[in-house]
Amino acid sequence: RGHVARVAVRGRHLHRVEDVEADLVAACAGCTGAKRDFLAASGHVARWTERARPGSATAEQLTGIAAAACWESAPGRALSVARATYLRLPGDAQLSVAGRDFTAPEHVVLVAALA
Repeated sequence: RGHVARVAVRGRHLHRVEDVEADLVAACAGCTGAKRDFLAASGHVARWTERARPGSATAEQLTGIAAAACWESAPGRALSVARATYLRLPGDAQLSVAGRDFTAPEHVVLVAALA
């Protein structure tokens, strides 16, 4: 069964409606439940940034969906929050891969994805 999950941390800089559409991803309900409050693994972040990057085809589609729903849209804001969060993670942080599988951050992957 499908579920909607968030990639970036919902914090004081990512709380308005216009910030939300770029941060949502389709996910397995069981994986999202097992993930709990853990951040997504580096590979998930890399895939998400490709679709969330302003100007990408998917970002343009998400902006269109937001406009159709009468939401303002600022997809770059979710990317900025992800940068602030992921690029400061300690090497021993645990990131969710799937279900109850966790891994340490891959800083090279994160730096490349969030550049």
